[in-house]
Amino acid sequence: MWLYHFFNVFLIFCGIIVLVLGASVFIGLCFIIPFSILEIVFIVWTIEYYKIKKYTFNSNTKSKNKKNMVIPVEIKYEKSSLKIINNYVEEFSKNNKFIKILKNFVISQNIPRWVLDFACLPLKINIFDGYRNVYFIDEWIHHLQYTSNYIDYVKKVNNIIIDINKDKVSLAYEIRNGDYSNICRNEKYKNIKDLYETLKNQKIIHVDNNLEAYCAFLYILIREDNIKFYKQSKKLLENCNIDLQANDIDIIKKLYDNDIEEGIISTTLWAVENGKNNFNNLLCVSYPEKEKLVKNQIKDITEKQQIENLLHNDKKGAHYNISTIDLMSGEEFENFVSFLFNILGYNATNTKLSGDQGIDVIAKKGLTTIAIQAKCYSKPVGNHAIMEAVAGAKYYKADKTMVVTNSTFTKSARELAECNNVILWDRSILKEKLKEL
Repeated sequence: MWLYHFFNVFLIFCGIIVLVLGASVFIGLCFIIPFSILEIVFIVWTIEYYKIKKYTFNSNTKSKNKKNMVIPVEIKYEKSSLKIINNYVEEFSKNNKFIKILKNFVISQNIPRWVLDFACLPLKINIFDGYRNVYFIDEWIHHLQYTSNYIDYVKKVNNIIIDINKDKVSLAYEIRNGDYSNICRNEKYKNIKDLYETLKNQKIIHVDNNLEAYCAFLYILIREDNIKFYKQSKKLLENCNIDLQANDIDIIKKLYDNDIEEGIISTTLWAVENGKNNFNNLLCVSYPEKEKLVKNQIKDITEKQQIENLLHNDKKGAHYNISTIDLMSGEEFENFVSFLFNILGYNATNTKLSGDQGIDVIAKKGLTTIAIQAKCYSKPVGNHAIMEAVAGAKYYKADKTMVVTNSTFTKSARELAECNNVILWDRSILKEKLKEL
C-alpha cells in the first residue's frame, strides 16, 4: 500500500524534473497528470479506509504515582460482539419470566439511567500512561446487512459526540466490569449487578459468564425503564386531557397550566418522544434538549402573563394568576393575600413588617378575626410556619388561624395544623380562590 504511494510520488517528481530541465513538456505532463490523479484517488481511498472520529479529553482519574493522572482511552466495538449481544437480546426478550422480573424491578427501583445508556455497549477500553484519546471507529456499523432495536440503539450512540459524555463513558466501563469503588451512590449499580447474578444462579436465564450477555441484560433493563416512564407520562397526559399526539409546545403549556413541576414536564416530553421512537432514545442525549425547551417555554409563558397583567388592570387591581404569584417577593405575596381577603368581603390589613409576631395579615368580618401567615415558597411549607401562626394568633387574640401559601404543606405540617385547628390554604385552594377575582 505505502510502496504504491511512494511509486506514484516518485513518478510525479520525475515529471516535474523533466519539465524543469525543459527536455520535453509532453513527456513531463504524461508523468504528472495521470499519476497525480491516481495519487488523489489513493489518498481519498486511504482516508475512507482509516476514517475515525477522534476526540481528545482530560480525565480526573487519580493514580498512586500521579495526583491527577490523565489516562488515554481507546473505545472500539467488535462486530462479532454486537452480533452476539443482539442474539442474547432476542433470546431474553422471548423469556416472559425474565421480562416480568425486570418490569417489577424498574418499578421498584430508581434506575440510574445517565450512565447505563453507555454501560449496555460492548466498549473495550485500553488504558495507557499519558493523555486520553477516544477513538470511536465504527463506520462499518452503518453498513450492516441486518437491523434490530439493539443495532439501531448502537447506531444512535455511534452518532453522538463522545467528548461531552466522557465521564459517563468511563463510569459505564467501570460499572459493566463490576468496579464500584469510585462510584457515588454505588448501591443502585450494585443492585443491578446482583439482580443479573441472581437471574443466572436461579436459571432464569441460561448464559455463560460473558460480557455480551450482561450487555444484553442492561439493554433490556433500560428499555423496560423507558417503557415505565412512557406509561407514567401517558397516564399524566390523559389525566390532564392532553392528546398524546400534541406537539411539545402545547404539552408544556397545558401541563404548566395544570400546575405540573418543570422537571416532570421535561421527563414527560422525553418519555412521549421515546415511545414514538420505539423506546430507543438515549436519556443523556435527548433529555437535556427537552429540559432546555421546557425552561425556555415556561419563561416565555410567565413573561407574557406578566405583560398581560400589567396591560389589563381593573378597578380591583391587577389580574392575578398562579404564575404571577410564583414570581412575587414575600412582601408582595402578603399584599396579595390582604387584597384577596378584601375582595372576599373581609376588612383585611397588613401587620407591621417588623415585630409582626408571625402574622402577616389580619382579616375581620363581623365579630370574627382571622390571623393569617402568608408564605410565598417554591418548596413545601413545614412545621415552623404552623408554630409561628399559632403563637401569633394568640398575640392578636384572633378567633381563627390560617396559613396561606402558593406551594404545598409537608405531611407533618398538616398533622400539626390539624391538632391546633389551623386552616391551611395550599396552591390548589389558592387557584380556586383566584377564580373569584
